[in-house]
Amino acid sequence: RGPGLVTYGALICGHAKVGNMDGAERWLQHLQQAGVGSPNAITMNIVLSACAKNGDVAKAEQWLEKMPALGVEPDVMSFNAVVDACARAGDADRAERWLRAMRAKGLRPNVITHSSMLHACAVAGPAPPPGGGG
Repeated sequence: RGPGLVTYGALICGHAKVGNMDGAERWLQHLQQAGVGSPNAITMNIVLSACAKNGDVAKAEQWLEKMPALGVEPDVMSFNAVVDACARAGDADRAERWLRAMRAKGLRPNVITHSSMLHACAVAGPAPPPGGGG
């Protein structure tokens, strides 16, 4: 008998928390192949947060988009992690797209969402003047 869902979750989270995304992804794949269940929202949100901390916006977006296929619906924390990833990258437009996607899912942004949006704008710097001229 192999590892159970709790063991897989601990391995995934452990790798993600120390920034080893390859290890976290490998254990997520093992979990899927083992057929012992699906990761829960907590596990997936830890993976998303680790992607954000690593500055990997594309990977955070991929995992968020994969969540429903894994049997996990993204929640406010899931979207916050992706918005945070965009903020760390200074991509305010991308962060705003995820904020809109969050609202379209019927999820209500919270103080963390808004803080990440402010951070995205601060990192991105001032917007060009209207008309693109100077």
